[in-house]
Amino acid sequence: MLYKILNWLRSGKHQPSSLDITDMHFARLSESCGKYIRKNNIKPSIRILWPTTFNLSKTWWAHDGIISAALRLRGADIVPTMCDRLQSDECMIWSGEWQGSGKPGFRERRDSYCNQCIRNDIAMWGQWGLRPIRLASFVTAGEIAEAKEEVATWMEGDWQKVMLGSFPTGYEAWKAVINNDLQAEIQDWWRERADSMAYHHLLNIRLLNQAYERIFDVISPDRVFGNGGFYYPWGIVGHIAKQRHISYFRYYRIGLHRLAWNYVRNNHELIDVSPAWESWLQKPWRSEQEQRVDQDLKNRGVQIDWKPKRKVVPKNISEQLGLDPNEPIALAATGVAWDANTNIRSEAFGCMYDWLWETIRWFAEHPQWQLVIRAHPHDNIAPNIAPETRTLFEREVQRKGTALPPNVYFVPHDHSVSTFEIASVSELLITYMSTIGLEIACSGLPVVVIGPAHYRGKGFTLDPVNPGEYFSMLSIILSGNVSGESIEGRSLLAKRYWYLYAYHASVVMGLVELGQRNLAHEDEPYLAQQVPEQLTCQDLLPGANPYLDHICDSVIHDLPIMGPNRWPPERQE
Repeated sequence: MLYKILNWLRSGKHQPSSLDITDMHFARLSESCGKYIRKNNIKPSIRILWPTTFNLSKTWWAHDGIISAALRLRGADIVPTMCDRLQSDECMIWSGEWQGSGKPGFRERRDSYCNQCIRNDIAMWGQWGLRPIRLASFVTAGEIAEAKEEVATWMEGDWQKVMLGSFPTGYEAWKAVINNDLQAEIQDWWRERADSMAYHHLLNIRLLNQAYERIFDVISPDRVFGNGGFYYPWGIVGHIAKQRHISYFRYYRIGLHRLAWNYVRNNHELIDVSPAWESWLQKPWRSEQEQRVDQDLKNRGVQIDWKPKRKVVPKNISEQLGLDPNEPIALAATGVAWDANTNIRSEAFGCMYDWLWETIRWFAEHPQWQLVIRAHPHDNIAPNIAPETRTLFEREVQRKGTALPPNVYFVPHDHSVSTFEIASVSELLITYMSTIGLEIACSGLPVVVIGPAHYRGKGFTLDPVNPGEYFSMLSIILSGNVSGESIEGRSLLAKRYWYLYAYHASVVMGLVELGQRNLAHEDEPYLAQQVPEQLTCQDLLPGANPYLDHICDSVIHDLPIMGPNRWPPERQE
């Protein structure tokens, strides 16, 4: 999701004067909280380290400001950090094609980005009277020179396998390289550039690790509260915290509501409700809960009444896609190819493209069945970024130099036939990690999950652990050997999971609102500008907001946000 945010930021649409509402509302809230803390003589009883924040968007300012203020009202000492140019010519926020590192004027752009980042950190935390720790002050110039020499030796071997202690340094650098240059994998034609980018990310990891180790030594935090740790600026902090047996509470702007945020303790997955899943299933399931899920799915365009029977393919779909209406169909829903999250190794395949190529080969050997590959709706998001080199399925097929078999059909991201329409005439859906797998599982269609999706292994998807098992599943389902009873049971489980994820894990506190309509992003609602409401300290105190209470109580008392018989309160609206 980071790539969508960066593209939005580059567009300049996040910068109208209406954003100043965050500053105005927080000026009042900061004054109110400060008076309350002084009047009630609240003394810090717990120290919380706050790693570098995603300071480019004031949506993050709003979130971090409210949560940090609420924690301070409960006796927390908040210690924020800022990069202050510690990182090299690439960083996880501005890197590769996103900052045009291979184009003229790069040094000026890089300098501008770094200056703006520093200004944002100082302004963001200054609203609350806090001065962030400068990471650069914890590493000397001599140590930076030594680190450069060490990283240079890493580059002489297979840098992707480099480990810094037990931290998978090379793997983390690989994720940054492919994501920021919009590629699914490192191929020979751009390996030299990839190696150049990798050097900088490896150096960043080396320096960030050193700085944060010293910060932990100096401030001795009791907790860490930081951004999602999928990428290394936060993964490093989470790794150090784990080694020191300090809980890392992570947050990320993701969920099944446009104002939702997701929280987890000691887990860097962007979504993980697993700790609560088994105990959640023990709770009574009410008809009104199922109706609520059904309405959600209907609003998203998902067909609810799927049954295991031979489909009648409407003429408009078969003709537009070139399908044979008389032969069974499998739908493969891809992810954004160059998103590192899509390319995490699965149990059965190395990455999303390994799965796709092997699946195409298998269908070529089984011409009695049809495969439709549907490109992710955001496969070509930010089309002005690396338009000639970015990974796209059509381009990868051309690079392989082979045509698709007659029974394999590719549907581009902007085709008028929707994924849901194709699913409605398919025998099964296959996906790597996409949310559509959860949506379709709720409807009853068999769903085969290849990658480590957050809903995998919950009892309602088919989860192959090797290629042989995967292809056996395809053969069984496409042959029509699926019972209605098993489908109904899996559909109900999927709906129960949906409810836990949508109405508990997708936390909507009700303390922020959407910005002006022109910021609302009709096609990307979670990118809509979030601004704080007009709040006082009374809105943040214990007992005022049950959602805020749950998050703060979890952090203060070191409790799981999602755990056995414990999860955020149910969202009511």
